[in-house]
Amino acid sequence: MQKEIGSNFDLNPNIMLNKGSVLHIGRYGIKGSDEVVLSTGRGAEGFVLDTIERRQPKIRKIALVPPFTCEVVIEPFVKRGYKIAAYPINPTLDIDENRFREILISSGAQVVLIHRYFGFDTLKGFEKIASEFVEQGVIFIEDRTQCLYSDFSGLPVDYTIGSLRKWAALPDGGFAVCREGVFEDKPANYDKELENKKLEASYLKYKYLYESKGEKKEFLKSFKEAEEILDAEEKYFRISQAGIEIQCSLNIEELKRKRRKNYEKLYENIRNHMNYRILTPQLKEKDVPLYLAILSEKRNELQIKMREQNIYAPIVWPKPSFMPQICKEAQEIYDTVLCFPIDQRYDEEDIERIAENLRKWG
Repeated sequence: MQKEIGSNFDLNPNIMLNKGSVLHIGRYGIKGSDEVVLSTGRGAEGFVLDTIERRQPKIRKIALVPPFTCEVVIEPFVKRGYKIAAYPINPTLDIDENRFREILISSGAQVVLIHRYFGFDTLKGFEKIASEFVEQGVIFIEDRTQCLYSDFSGLPVDYTIGSLRKWAALPDGGFAVCREGVFEDKPANYDKELENKKLEASYLKYKYLYESKGEKKEFLKSFKEAEEILDAEEKYFRISQAGIEIQCSLNIEELKRKRRKNYEKLYENIRNHMNYRILTPQLKEKDVPLYLAILSEKRNELQIKMREQNIYAPIVWPKPSFMPQICKEAQEIYDTVLCFPIDQRYDEEDIERIAENLRKWG
């Protein structure tokens, strides 16, 4: 059987963990006056929005958000009655300072959510914008999920949030950090059902891939059930102890090294292909990539061809159902983007297989 590339992370049930670990978000270069580690990134975002409303009960509920993003990033705003506007980006995913400033003024947004894309610094110039609007009462939130391990300087934001689960086989994990004050009502309990189901799914996948035990449908069913548990969460949970121990047991430097090496190899192998455009840029010293993303007019056909070769390239992301009007650059990305895994699970042979199939079918 050909090795699977992509999709959910598997986890070796015999992995040695740092028992009794304590997780501090400051170790990832994210500083603030207080932090809370929750079960998910979306939970962290909701927790921050509730904190903002508690601190400023008369907050104007208009939010400016990235135009190309995941539905669960916008959902917490919608659930709390915010009117949503989207700021524009360039074809290279970077913000356009002038257009950003214009939509921030015209929308009347008092809360702004920003994020960099795929591990690259796509927010150059943001510091200047923040300095202009902070005195006008605009609250800035940065989602660090996609650049968690990139060595970028912190931005002048009021809150920082993120998810840990996108980078490794964690059952759960999200965080929020505030620049000033302390967080109230931090959750004391974790979602035991979610922890158990996610670990079950990850162990089943490992046994299927590396021990030829079980059937694929079994771990797929468990992953689906885990997501259903997560989607049904109606209150805040802290991160589970398993989530803490797995995160604290990660070899971060090796994770960063392998992702960078895999990205560079794939980039160099496909950069001269004429049938698609590489959306993510050439790697720089501080970048730790999440994916390598391309734009292809035959994206759906290409995804199917890849899947037939056991290469699972996700469409990150489908356009959210409640996304407001967006710039044409973001719409093109929604219509044509396809992302390729370059993470620490894979070696040179795996990356060459992705490249070979991209050259053949792309």
